[in-house]
Amino acid sequence: MMEVGASSTSSVKQAAETFVLKKAMEASSDMMSTLMSSVEQNAPKTNNPPHLGQTIDVKA
Repeated sequence: MMEVGASSTSSVKQAAETFVLKKAMEASSDMMSTLMSSVEQNAPKTNNPPHLGQTIDVKA
């Protein structure tokens, strides 16, 4: 009978941990979405020619 109680307690603990993890992931996702939209809105607009930044000089 003691095993049933321990098993039940274990599953409740695991369910609670899973719930907290999901909520933390949702909060993190919301914050990241807000941050990314903020960066996109505040990104400087450049007027550079389209060929700039297309190649990298790797010769030393």
